[in-house]
Amino acid sequence: MPTFRKQDLRRTFRAKCGAEETVRDHVWFHFRVGETVFAQTKVSHGRGSVDVRIAGRIARQIGLNQRQLAELVSCQLDADTFYVNLAEVGPLTGRVGL
Repeated sequence: MPTFRKQDLRRTFRAKCGAEETVRDHVWFHFRVGETVFAQTKVSHGRGSVDVRIAGRIARQIGLNQRQLAELVSCQLDADTFYVNLAEVGPLTGRVGL
């Protein structure tokens, strides 16, 4: 799995997926289906890359595998497909690891 630039992840989550953004110690992204938050993850501030281990954790937190996250960032997976997948998996916010 490739590493991702932090700004690419933030841009994908914000612009492509329309995730709500909360800025605290990190930039938090909340993914809603209807009124329910189905998933959330965080990306640290600043520049640089997210290593493979953290990218895998981010992918799990938003209901994707590492390949799907790479496709989402590279625009091979569209937001509609992402949200259909997320709705099928169900809310992830109550699971361990978030």
